[in-house]
Amino acid sequence: MNKLSLVLCQRNKRQSGRNSFIQRSQNNNAQAHGYLHSVYD
Repeated sequence: MNKLSLVLCQRNKRQSGRNSFIQRSQNNNAQAHGYLHSVYD
């Protein structure tokens, strides 16, 4: 993950949880999808 993505992620974590998660998923859909599979598969 690059520095900009990490900063955006940290900033989103300080905002309301679910809406921020949805925004991150839309902005980084492929990364989020791969991450979820790596965690839950």
